[in-house]
Amino acid sequence: MKRILNTDTLLGAVSALGGVFLLIVSHRQNASVFVLPGDAPPFLVPQLFLYVMITLSLAVLAAGILRGGEPVPPQRWVHLVAVLAVVAMAATLMKPLGFLVVSPVAVAAVCALLGFRRVLLNIVVALVITVLLYGLLTGLAGLPLPKVPGLGF
Repeated sequence: MKRILNTDTLLGAVSALGGVFLLIVSHRQNASVFVLPGDAPPFLVPQLFLYVMITLSLAVLAAGILRGGEPVPPQRWVHLVAVLAVVAMAATLMKPLGFLVVSPVAVAAVCALLGFRRVLLNIVVALVITVLLYGLLTGLAGLPLPKVPGLGF
């Protein structure tokens, strides 16, 4: 069991499951959008990225099973579960509070849970990542992200 349960298998499994979940959600969103004949579905580009992510995650999972990896220390399990809880809370709060409110808080919380102790740097990184993701997803990919209530962006 120790040979199979290692950092590579854990990373591969969580990434693959997250990708499958996001792919299912994006296909459900696609079904509710009216598209003229000949137009590309609105979530085509993110879905292609998700297919690539799932494929790479399964490759990491297979490599972890076949060759083994670094075992996960027992004290790190608490951090892994806490990061998953932060991601689940962020996903739950994204629609009512908006992307620009939830995302920087979630990134800063994950940075703190992973052991990055420079608080000011964590806040700056969270804000920069949020702004870059927002610009990338809304500007280039044209995705409608949840808006901050009352502010409209």
